[in-house]
Amino acid sequence: MKRNTIVVLGLGTLLGIGFLVSLAEGGEDCSARCKQSGACVPKDGMCVPTKPEHCKSSEDCRLMANCTLGEFGGRLACLIGSDADCRQSKQCKEYGKCTKFKSTRSYACVPGSVADCKQSQGCKKAGRCRVRDPGGGNGACVDKKGDDGNMGDL
Repeated sequence: MKRNTIVVLGLGTLLGIGFLVSLAEGGEDCSARCKQSGACVPKDGMCVPTKPEHCKSSEDCRLMANCTLGEFGGRLACLIGSDADCRQSKQCKEYGKCTKFKSTRSYACVPGSVADCKQSQGCKKAGRCRVRDPGGGNGACVDKKGDDGNMGDL
């Protein structure tokens, strides 16, 4: 079977969406994409999520907070739908990105308060317990010097 796969992860993270789109000829097995991104059902040559539980049970939900079924670009996708999606994610636990932020075109998880930062591994391991730009698009958990360390040393 010929298969062309477009991986939308880095961009998906920035846009608050997480999905793998598979352009397939023939009967596509969506099982791998289902586990990773919630794209569980073959439809019109692509694997897409069709039920809320597809998104909630995906790795992208656990890692990047893409836990809510919604529409993006005219098709169903797993999106960041609420603060609760952010709070349960790895990015909240590690980096304090526990609050949903809406930019002009998409959603992201950002540190919304000092409490978001204080519960994170970044605070516990590297002293990044303060918040810069709380709830804003450039929010980050920082140390006393204002350094976010680009989160590379956690």
